[in-house]
Amino acid sequence: MIHTIHTLSIRQYGIIDSTEDLSLLRRWWNPLPVGWFDVQKVITEIGRSLNSGIDKMIVYEASKIILLNKIMMLEALYNGIYNLIVLKPFNDSFGITKKNKTNLTEYIKMVEKITTIMIKDLDGLKRLKNEIQRLGDKFTERFKEQPKGKSIPFIQYAYSVFALMEMPYNPDLKMSEFFDMIITADKKATQLDKLRNKNG
Repeated sequence: MIHTIHTLSIRQYGIIDSTEDLSLLRRWWNPLPVGWFDVQKVITEIGRSLNSGIDKMIVYEASKIILLNKIMMLEALYNGIYNLIVLKPFNDSFGITKKNKTNLTEYIKMVEKITTIMIKDLDGLKRLKNEIQRLGDKFTERFKEQPKGKSIPFIQYAYSVFALMEMPYNPDLKMSEFFDMIITADKKATQLDKLRNKNG
């Protein structure tokens, strides 16, 4: 028996794609050569789903923009909270504490919504700084090399789809589910691209 798109995970296909080892299509250890099974059907189905008119570069670029916007938003929130917590004595001397308290509450709610980090003290602020650093490292790792032409390695494309959908990367997701996710990501990327082109 070999995998189908309903049993093959993103991780497994990523390994097959990078190594070009079709023997990894076996579902379990099997002494029979993989060529005895209808491998071409699975490969054709995967190829058709991955290349179904979806512009991978738009998805890739849109996921870059979304992750970068998230990092910049968190940095702005960090700076605002830092100013209101650490530089509070300076702000209090101007008598604008009521407005600052409202802003601080709003900033903390936004951080919690985006990252689930609750900021109640300087330790929470430090956790936010570490999260910003982690996201920056993640951005650098995922987008360190600009793909040449229209060719994007499968795993990098999978990262882009998850980033665009603002979901944590799940390498155990089955390919059939991933193909459904790609359709939604493509629609979202196309909308973002139209907005970007409209706004210049």
